[in-house]
Amino acid sequence: VAEKVFGVKPTVAKRPNYSVSEGLAYVLGNEILKMKYFEQLMKDMEEKLLPDVKSLREEILLSGIEEDWTSFYKATESWANNPEPRSLKDWYDEWINKWFIYGYGCVARAAESWYQKNNCCNKIEKALRENFAQMFPDYQNQFAYQLTQPNFNSLKDVMVKIPSNYNFFFNDSATYRNISSENEPLDIGTRQSLFRCFKSREEKIRNGGTFQYTYSHGGILGLFQQTEKVTGEYKGLRNAYGSEITEDVVNGIRKEIIELHRAPLKEYVESITPYFNMTSKKKRNTQQIDKQKEEK
Repeated sequence: VAEKVFGVKPTVAKRPNYSVSEGLAYVLGNEILKMKYFEQLMKDMEEKLLPDVKSLREEILLSGIEEDWTSFYKATESWANNPEPRSLKDWYDEWINKWFIYGYGCVARAAESWYQKNNCCNKIEKALRENFAQMFPDYQNQFAYQLTQPNFNSLKDVMVKIPSNYNFFFNDSATYRNISSENEPLDIGTRQSLFRCFKSREEKIRNGGTFQYTYSHGGILGLFQQTEKVTGEYKGLRNAYGSEITEDVVNGIRKEIIELHRAPLKEYVESITPYFNMTSKKKRNTQQIDKQKEEK
């Protein structure tokens, strides 16, 4: 058994039970080595091989902001250029039903982008190659493992409430203030004017901000009018995402990404089992030769 299965020639042929136990001891020893190596790989994934939580969080924030700004933009552009009269309520309904992405997999897409930008697959393969050469120097040219990029679609999404605000998106002139209600049909010229206002607010919609305008009302024939300053505020997409995508949440996402490597790394460690056996056999032969030299 020791010779056939484990490639170790029995040293005491007259005591086969000892030879079998010797072979089993080799297997047990190598399984322990493999287990320790696998545990070290998983630890290295967390501590060395994957970028930190802050970089992953920023990638998720940027991805979410970009996707939602795009949905706002496409909804507003389509609404503004529709030849039929459309109301503000129509804009909202079209955004929600046509352009907004539900259960959108933002975390999965951001994680994949983060993984690729940081060249993680190559970094992990390089670490495996270096470890292999260190453990099995006589066989280092035989390293042929290629890590498959994990499937990030299994990552849980974080639901973020995206605020819409007519008053902030469209209020820059009398055009908006002359609209009586959100259900009032608006002609294409009015909507295109509002679209230009919306585009000018991109930075503030993404990151939050305020605007201020002067509003005059009352009076007779231009006399005794009252003037007020009105301030509009929008907390921004970054704030909406930042309040939900906290470092604690992202730390959990990063741990999920590490777990995605468990199966392929375990498969890798199993694939190099023969090298553990060959190294053990060679080491044992060397020890026997050294012992014989000492006896002589």
